[in-house]
Amino acid sequence: MEQHQFGLEDESKVCAILNAFDRFAAIDMHCATSGSLGFGLIHYSLIRTLRPENVLAIGSKAGFIPAIIACALKANGTGRLQFVDANYSGVIDGLKAYGGIGRWTRPKEEVFALFELHRFIDIEICPSDNFFAQNAKHFGYIYLDGDRSLEGVQRDITNSLAALDPGGIIAIHDSEPDSTLMKYGLEVAEAIRSYNEVNIHRISIRVSPGLTFIQPIDEPASQSNQR
Repeated sequence: MEQHQFGLEDESKVCAILNAFDRFAAIDMHCATSGSLGFGLIHYSLIRTLRPENVLAIGSKAGFIPAIIACALKANGTGRLQFVDANYSGVIDGLKAYGGIGRWTRPKEEVFALFELHRFIDIEICPSDNFFAQNAKHFGYIYLDGDRSLEGVQRDITNSLAALDPGGIIAIHDSEPDSTLMKYGLEVAEAIRSYNEVNIHRISIRVSPGLTFIQPIDEPASQSNQR
């Protein structure tokens, strides 16, 4: 009997996204395959479900996850992505680029031309600290993939928690790296452990390089008093 591959993902769209936003980085860093978006599908599903009006993404090598987020917002018919990147390049800036290639000097209409995703994205070129210092918005979904140092991740998590809508989710990339990735000085897991608070739910996808979600939980007063 002839076997046919079955999946809910549109293979032509998956292929187009992989080709436009560095196929090899998507496979290596986001568990994508030739027929699946990997971690990208998780982000897509959550944004389709939460339907946030504002989404924030900190850092991206080639734009794979920002593109996935924009696809979800486009499918929702509402919402906007604020994409922030320091635009560091490993060639110029060394290890502090954490794999960055300095891609974001190009116009968003060029980089995110696929499916006209640029219509759902605003790009700000600066370190995340600078962005948060002047930010007045709140976000229903926040993706962190910028500074991977202990202090950098801690600052991004703290600032993100302050800017998160009630019921919102923070997604943190590189939380379970294998030994081949440790050469980049990733300290994400250690930073996340420092937020092991009672009022924060946390779940990790323990497939390298890992993806962890945290969500503040406001408990009813009656439950807190019973402890």
